[in-house]
Amino acid sequence: MSLKIKNHLFITGAGEGIGLELLKYALLNNKNLIITCHYFIKTLEFEQVCKSYSSRINLIKSDFSKENSINKFLIKLKKYRITHVANIAGIHDFSKNKKNRLKNVYKTFAVNSIVPSMIIETLFPYMQKNKYGNIVNISSIGVKYGSNIDSIFYGSSKAALEAITTSFSRIGASSNILVNTIRPGITKTDFYTKINKNLNERIKLIPIKRAAQPLEIAKFIYLILFENTFMTGQTLSIAGGE
Repeated sequence: MSLKIKNHLFITGAGEGIGLELLKYALLNNKNLIITCHYFIKTLEFEQVCKSYSSRINLIKSDFSKENSINKFLIKLKKYRITHVANIAGIHDFSKNKKNRLKNVYKTFAVNSIVPSMIIETLFPYMQKNKYGNIVNISSIGVKYGSNIDSIFYGSSKAALEAITTSFSRIGASSNILVNTIRPGITKTDFYTKINKNLNERIKLIPIKRAAQPLEIAKFIYLILFENTFMTGQTLSIAGGE
């Protein structure tokens, strides 16, 4: 496929959950090319989507916790003319009970904040040259309330991502590059099963009294990516009233 097509959308974390829903929704809205970065996670549904839309998807595989893999990934990414970015990939902090805690803390920050920043750095020159770009970073309602003692670095890594948004929004404003953060609330994905959290008890704290569906969050991300023309440097919560 020619790389001269404009308006490419790049999604990280498209293998499942919110990222997968955004991928499917963007394809249904006839975006020319979806470039997804897939690491660790590979669901059957993701594989089926990639197969069905193989002419419109370029898949760049990478492990965001390994420096060598990140460097190779960024070199490949630079070849594409990307104007829209959704930094959705994220991992929870399981470091507290790990033998090599620092290594696991570094992994949390690498995936949740450092690599998203490096992705933006890599793509900014093309956006600046064309005076056009729209970036959405996905944080967490956990920044508002803080993490618990067993996952203290999850919220802080997402807070770092919000600070990154602020910096790049200021740098990119004069080039018409819009950079915003979305804070999803509790969303019905496999994330909570993986962290062994009681979703039913957590839902009781939400004013709207239910978890979000992944597609609800994905549609909101899509709206900011493709309909927003003026807002930048903002953090928007979509969390059922929390």
